[in-house]
Amino acid sequence: AWSMRTLVQTVFITPDAHPLKSYFQTMLDNNFDFYMSEYVNNPETNALGYIRPGWINPQLETTEVSPWQDDFFTNVMNYGRHLGFEQAEPILDWKIRFAMSRMSDPVYCWQFATVYHFIASEPGPGNLFTTLGEAYIPTLQDQFPNDWQTISNAECGSDAMAAATGDIASTGDFVGYPASPTGYPAAIRPVLAAAIELGLPGAELAWAKLISAPRQPKFEENPTFSIAPR
Repeated sequence: AWSMRTLVQTVFITPDAHPLKSYFQTMLDNNFDFYMSEYVNNPETNALGYIRPGWINPQLETTEVSPWQDDFFTNVMNYGRHLGFEQAEPILDWKIRFAMSRMSDPVYCWQFATVYHFIASEPGPGNLFTTLGEAYIPTLQDQFPNDWQTISNAECGSDAMAAATGDIASTGDFVGYPASPTGYPAAIRPVLAAAIELGLPGAELAWAKLISAPRQPKFEENPTFSIAPR
């Protein structure tokens, strides 16, 4: 994510007459081409819209995704779109569904859209989940090994959910350091703002859930992710 951010910034600010302009542009084009072929135009890629982590948990043999890191990448694609790079648009369209589905899936509770690790497969390479619902219980088992059953039986956003896990201190909170300006709910904020800009179904509701949560990031300490829809 940060490599792509720096690359789009470099191409954007380098004058057309500069001798390295074409070199940087080629690097950026090559990266866009890779993500198009590896994900957007690849029928064999994952169905949920995340960047492949390339790592299997050695104990469980499961594919694990860090949603907050994935949100960084999606954010950068939207940033590239704002800088005028049209090549970022189809990648953003493909990527943003992972964040949106974590916020709106009927089975996967939106309070866990910002977990540290998301379990994306059954044990063994290649056994990727195709729906968020399939991933919900394995993700809870991984992140809350002692309380996952109680959590899975609680209604999303309810007092029972708040009581089931110490990480969600208040009803309607998100997991993942919600009061931190660099926490995982802060990281998804630019992505949901982009979803509203793009007019995606459910984007307004997802944004409302985020900004109405009891604990909000202390952006006065660090405003990096203090982003709102244009």
